[in-house]
Amino acid sequence: SNKGGVLSSSDITTQWSDEAPTSPGEYEIRAYAMTSFGTRRYGEVHTFTITPRELTLRVSEESIQYGDLPSVSGNTINGDTVSACSVIFDKLEANATAVTARADKETLVILDKDGNDVTACYTVVDTPDASVPLTPRPLQVTVETLTAQYNGQPFTFTGYELTGGELVEGDTKQAVFETKNESGDIINQLINVGTISSNGPKLEFKDKNGVDVTHLYAVEIISGTLTVEQRPLLIQTKNGELTYSGTEQSY
Repeated sequence: SNKGGVLSSSDITTQWSDEAPTSPGEYEIRAYAMTSFGTRRYGEVHTFTITPRELTLRVSEESIQYGDLPSVSGNTINGDTVSACSVIFDKLEANATAVTARADKETLVILDKDGNDVTACYTVVDTPDASVPLTPRPLQVTVETLTAQYNGQPFTFTGYELTGGELVEGDTKQAVFETKNESGDIINQLINVGTISSNGPKLEFKDKNGVDVTHLYAVEIISGTLTVEQRPLLIQTKNGELTYSGTEQSY
């Protein structure tokens, strides 16, 4: 990996027989002087080493939406930037509104201003913990619309669809259509002829570790309607025979 180079004593500037070294490694250099005959007189060869620059990777502590990734930066130089770096999260605690995170140095990619990979020019010496605030992730749930004929039994909302947003990978949801609210009033259920709107299902969310993360979702409910229609009833009369009595009669 060594490259030869020369140092001009006439103008005290460094010139290289190859491209100037830009990556860590060991290199050789020698000085020369121009003689009165126009030839070069070379001096002793010396070696020098370029070591990787120490780098601290920091996770941004700006708030992010639950499920998103925070940005990662480091003390790079000369226009170099962190192009890619995964983030390692600690397990969420119940009712947490922030998560502890740190950069994963094994996934680091650094590019220079020309787009060249210069990751090898740095050595990561620290990845301090960061406390990243979390904001709720928006979801939209649309409740189904139902129509049924009266049969004397209660009809209840049972179906819904996720129509906006998506769950964080690994998260699961459970939904229950409650039939009474906190005041004891009947909701989401209809027996007699009429139409009601749904209050929506009670939703609960858990992450891949089984931690309740319901508070980290902001759910918008699009109500459906439940309509109970009149039941058709056929009345059929039959022929009859009565004896005249002089009064009004029925059968």
